[in-house]
Amino acid sequence: MKKVGIIAEFNPFHNGHKYILDYARNELGADQIIVAMSGDFMQSGIPCVISKYERAKMAVSGGADLVLCMPQVASSASAETFARCGVATLARAGVDSIVFGAETDDMTLFKRLAEVLSEEPQEYLDVLIERLRGGESYTAARENALISYLDGEIMGSIISDFLEHPNNILGIEYAKAIAKWDLDIELHPTLRQGCDHNDPVPGATTTPGHKMASGKAIRSILTKKPFSFVKKQLIALMPILAASSLVELYQSDMILFEEDLSLMLHQRLVSMDDFSHYLDCGEDLSNKILAHRDEYTDIRSFIDILKSKDLTHTRISRVLNHILLGIGEEDGKYLANHNYIPYIHILAASARGKEHLADLKSDDGLRVFASVNELREMGRISSDIPLDIIRLITLDIYAADLWRIAVTGKCRKSLPTEYTRKVRL
Repeated sequence: MKKVGIIAEFNPFHNGHKYILDYARNELGADQIIVAMSGDFMQSGIPCVISKYERAKMAVSGGADLVLCMPQVASSASAETFARCGVATLARAGVDSIVFGAETDDMTLFKRLAEVLSEEPQEYLDVLIERLRGGESYTAARENALISYLDGEIMGSIISDFLEHPNNILGIEYAKAIAKWDLDIELHPTLRQGCDHNDPVPGATTTPGHKMASGKAIRSILTKKPFSFVKKQLIALMPILAASSLVELYQSDMILFEEDLSLMLHQRLVSMDDFSHYLDCGEDLSNKILAHRDEYTDIRSFIDILKSKDLTHTRISRVLNHILLGIGEEDGKYLANHNYIPYIHILAASARGKEHLADLKSDDGLRVFASVNELREMGRISSDIPLDIIRLITLDIYAADLWRIAVTGKCRKSLPTEYTRKVRL
């Protein structure tokens, strides 16, 4: 049986994602498509517009067979941690290939850059350190160090263009993870169709009835009115079942945006005087947050206040998200100590996927569950689970609660918690 994996956020699931699933099925011959998907908050540090359960349901309706949820610590972490967790999850599920969207399908380029960044030869490190000491951001210093080290082998303009695209960077991290663990998994980059990752507007129609748009463009559409305009756009840019679900959620005011969490974050920022222990923060950024927190009005404007040459928008957004969710440096270590796969949380399965759920379980002690209730004993998480894993699961539950509370405040409806949700696989 050929199993193909996809690492994704599906925020929300759109025609570009459907293209990748179809590619896995039709071009790679996948008998089973397994997705490792983020939780309720994205790798860029913002909340997902709809819940992980809705996104998983959309993925299955679009052709996925199993959707597995990555721990929240990984879902909103750096590209390296996000990629390692995704690869580890899919490897544990037995995939032999991973397919992903990117701005290039030159696998040789992915592997070569991954090789340099993994091995960090001295000539590369010398330039990297020199550039960092000169005041460049890590991203810029890394790019210049790669260009210098690979001079004469790969044109600098090719490297610069390659590193401008987040999906290419994730592809490098996938390649690094596969090499690190010596996994027998092939990577298959597929060219993005019709639009770029950050395009704020829909791209061209690539095939009849399949207009492409980035997730960013669709999220922007969800902020618009009137309803008739939004509905028409979503139906054009998403598979029909996914579009219908999203239209219904839009009508019910159950779409979450970054600014909907501004008050929650403000409360967190004024409740403590040290943020350095949060994941990816550090003392310098902690001090900068403290120095400017009285200027806080909302998340976006606060990020602009903190942003500088060496502090990118994404880095700050991710750190503020970690503060909101209570994710500390120790939590990142807990994840790494369990090889980035402390447990498997099944979100959704197709009929074909249900036939192979047993394949996820083995005698290695890894917990596989579809509901946290399966881990409960006398009203609490079972005492035989290691404390660090309980901590990671608790962070997942807390993130889901914050997402639910924020949406409840908008739609004025009570929504199920992780414990009261009815799970149907």
